[in-house]
Amino acid sequence: MAQRNPWDPLPELPSGDAMDTTTYAAVGRALSIWEGLEVYLAMMFGALCETREEGAQRAYGVVASFSGRSDMLLEAFACFRREEEKAKIATFPKLVDRIGKFSARRNEIAHGIVSAVTNGGRSLGLYLCAPMYNSRKSYSFAAWRETAPARSVSVSPLSKYAYTAAQIDYYSGQFGALTNEVAAALAALLEERLKREFPEGVPEQPGA
Repeated sequence: MAQRNPWDPLPELPSGDAMDTTTYAAVGRALSIWEGLEVYLAMMFGALCETREEGAQRAYGVVASFSGRSDMLLEAFACFRREEEKAKIATFPKLVDRIGKFSARRNEIAHGIVSAVTNGGRSLGLYLCAPMYNSRKSYSFAAWRETAPARSVSVSPLSKYAYTAAQIDYYSGQFGALTNEVAAALAALLEERLKREFPEGVPEQPGA
C-alpha cells in the first residue's frame, strides 16, 4: 500500500460519533483554525508586497478560491527583490503548495453535512459526509451501482468521504501546524524589516 500523505482523505471508520454536538464542535474548531491560517497568509501577502496598508490584505480576501489566493502569494514571493530576506523563507512556495493540498480537506469540512448512518438497520453513528447535490464529492445512484462492487467503503455509499470528529480534529492539528509555519516565515520577514527601519533598535513605546 502506498504511503499516505498527511493531506489525503482519511479512510472511513466503522463507528461514528455518538452525539452530533461532538461532530459539530469539531467542524467549527477546524474551520476557525483554518481562518486563522488565512489571516497569517493575508499578512504574509502584505509583507511580500512591502506594505503595511490593510488594502493588500483585504485584496487578498477578495479572491474567492484558495487556488487564486495561492497564486497571488506565489507571484508576490517571485517579485520580492530583497534576496537576503527571501533566502530566509526560500521554502515558502512549497509551504503554500502543501496548504493548497490541505485546502481540499478544509472545503470538505466546510461543505459537509452531519449525517446519521445506518447499515443493515444497525446504527453506525454520526459522520460528516458530502451532501448528495455535491456532484464532485458524491456519487450519483447510477455511478454508485457501477463502482460499488470494487469499493470497500460501506459507511456512506454515496459520499466520497465520511469523517468522525476525531478525524476532523486531526485536520485541525495539521491546519494549526501550517499556521505556525506561516507565522514563523512572517516573523522572519518582519524581523529584517524592523532591523532595516530601526537599526538602533525598536524604540520603546511610552508607558511600556
